[in-house]
Amino acid sequence: MAPLDVLGGAAVPVVLLAFGMSLHGSRPLRRGGTRAAAGVASAVKLLVMPVAVYVVARFGLRFDDAEVASAVTLAALPTAQNVHNYAARFGRGEVLARDTVLVTTVGSPLVLVVVALLLA
Repeated sequence: MAPLDVLGGAAVPVVLLAFGMSLHGSRPLRRGGTRAAAGVASAVKLLVMPVAVYVVARFGLRFDDAEVASAVTLAALPTAQNVHNYAARFGRGEVLARDTVLVTTVGSPLVLVVVALLLA
């Protein structure tokens, strides 16, 4: 089991390393590229998704305050590195995935602070 434990422990750092390597020598959000699409995807992830989760959790599922806060906090997290990993693996939408992960990673702390202030 020890080799599997080592492999499992290395999974997240390796994916983050691969993402960092994809940024080297590139110009994220360059003009004429996928800037608009990355902006839309990032806005949906950072703004629309937490609001939608709030509405569903509060009114649809009737969660209590702590459960709503937990669900909305999870929804406000950045786009998963796996999105970029899959895009790179299958050679589709790599630039869009990279830019969206980058923008949501930078933007999510602000969204998380707003969520905490509104739902505390």
